[in-house]
Formats: sequence, structure tokens, C-alpha cells
Amino acid sequence: MAKKDFKFLKTVYLGDLNIFKSAYFASYFIWQGMAREEFFKIVINNYNAFMKKRIKLITIEATMKFKGIAQLYDDIEITVQPKDVTFTTVDLNFTYLNKTTNKIIGEGTQRIGFTNFRDVIIPLPSELLKGGMDYLEDSWKKKAFQIYDKLNILKK
Repeated sequence: MAKKDFKFLKTVYLGDLNIFKSAYFASYFIWQGMAREEFFKIVINNYNAFMKKRIKLITIEATMKFKGIAQLYDDIEITVQPKDVTFTTVDLNFTYLNKTTNKIIGEGTQRIGFTNFRDVIIPLPSELLKGGMDYLEDSWKKKAFQIYDKLNILKK
């Protein structure tokens, strides 16, 4: 089965711009966070119940490679692709497509993990893994199943 693609659409507004009237570099990180949060909102079946567990998302590392510019009112399509699933982390890759120019203007990554309300590192939440499985490439699906099969998390 082919993986699903998750796409987040962001329009560039005045608050996203620098003095030179192009998107400020930090805006790309803000958009990355917005795309990530929307991805989790869609992937986690009952997001309200999940939030009541007081699980915290921790960004361990984030990168951004700039390849082009975005200007006022450009529509930016950010594709989120989960990769490199481990017991406690998942990497997300972000591709920024300027829909106005049809050019890739950036690529970014985030390594994320989770803690409980006491700030103790926990395994990836089963809700995230279950809901996100359709977005993984087959090689990462296999790895994710191997990791969580040991704990019987996916069978619950």
C-alpha cells in the first residue's frame, strides 16, 4: 500500500516578512511547527483525550535549508513526512513548495520525542504511531512494527 502524503497550506502574510519583503528565515520554523501540529491533530484519532494525558512533545533538533524565497500572499505547501522511527523519537521531514512559483523553497527536519507530565522520556505514544502508520514508507513501517510489537502496543 502506498504511503499517504500530508500537506499543510500556509499563505504568506505581512507578519511573515522581513524588511526586504520576503519571508523572514524564522518564519519557516514557525510554519514547520504549524505543519507538525496540524499533522498530529489529524493523525491522533482523539486529540482531546490525548491532550488530557499531559504528554509533552519535545523538539530535540530542527534544521532548515533555504532554497528559494516566499513573498507576500504566496501560498506555501508544506509536506510532512515521518521518517526514522525509534523507540522514543521520530524524525519529520518538511518540504516547502511555493505554489505560486511551483518551486521548492526549503527543506527542513525535526527530531521529536515525548515526555510525561513529570518530564520523564516515554516511548512514542501509541496513538501517534497507530495514526501515523499510513504516512510512513514501507521500510519505516516495518521498523515501527518491530519496535512496538515487543510491547504489544499496536495490538491494544
